[in-house]
Amino acid sequence: MLDAIVRSTSMRSRPWGPGLAPGRQRRPAPCSGPDRGSGREQNRGWAGFWGTLLGVVLGSGLGPACTLVLDDNIACGDGFVDTEADEQCDPGDPSSYVNACVGTNRPDGIAACDPISCTIINDLEQCAVCGDGRVDESLGEECDGDELNGRTCPGGVGILQCDTSCRFDESECKNCGNGKLDPEEECDPNLEDLTTGKPSCADLPSPMGPSQPYTSGTPGTCRDDCRWDRNGCGYCGNGKLDREVVLDLEGTLNIPEWCDGNEFHVDTLNDQLSSSVCTQTDPNLRPVVECADNCRDFIPLDINCCVKTGSLCPDENSQLHCCFELDNPDSPLSPCDVVFDTSNNFIDACR
Repeated sequence: MLDAIVRSTSMRSRPWGPGLAPGRQRRPAPCSGPDRGSGREQNRGWAGFWGTLLGVVLGSGLGPACTLVLDDNIACGDGFVDTEADEQCDPGDPSSYVNACVGTNRPDGIAACDPISCTIINDLEQCAVCGDGRVDESLGEECDGDELNGRTCPGGVGILQCDTSCRFDESECKNCGNGKLDPEEECDPNLEDLTTGKPSCADLPSPMGPSQPYTSGTPGTCRDDCRWDRNGCGYCGNGKLDREVVLDLEGTLNIPEWCDGNEFHVDTLNDQLSSSVCTQTDPNLRPVVECADNCRDFIPLDINCCVKTGSLCPDENSQLHCCFELDNPDSPLSPCDVVFDTSNNFIDACR
């Protein structure tokens, strides 16, 4: 029986109990009881012997009970959150800290646990993540998702984007608008002085190609694609009657010319001069005119009338001349040409 009591006492003297990890130290607590060091006289004999033995047995059983108070030292990493030791979390127990960003102003992040102090880390630096839609410049973010922090492409042309590392992506931006004249640009709308060095239309490439360059006009404003507006350009002065030709890359057509040099649009010319004295006198006549510099006006000359195109050529003794002859004094062609009239008869008609 004595052996059983001793074994039971030895088992109860473990330095840890349920819920206490191995390695945590107990701090001894003073035990209350009679002062063994008193000079009190002890009983001798068989009664004293059995009394002493019983005291030893009971003392060995009660002694460990005086060491159950824990020394509250932090032991991070054991997977146990010891709140009595002021631990907030434990690195070995992710559930004790990973959701701690919830409730902060960066709730989408993942918190951490300090491996030394077992305290939760859920500050801005820990909880802010690229992709939460909030631009954290202090952490090096320029943008976040669709949040561009008020920025646009340099020059404002193109689409500024944000990449997966929260840095600006300018791949869809254009140089046009950056205030500099870059290669392949004719102009830049944000240059300080757009009038300096502004070219004439003749200096700009034409959409018709080298075979038909611009011959007149002044370009308009600098467009958002860093090209001069060509609506003011034209082909007047090239000696050809350009009725409808393309002015720019968008396919804009010019205003049809009425004349150019010695070339005249006959129907327009006859209509414009139908009230002239010459025509009122003889419908086959019109005044001699020249083409204005804008290729859209006819300027009458102070000389006699001439015979219109398609009308019978005047005879050799007449003071009249074919208008073609007066309009084209240097032409090697004869002013008269053989054509069919309305009755399919051959006649000599003015060119």
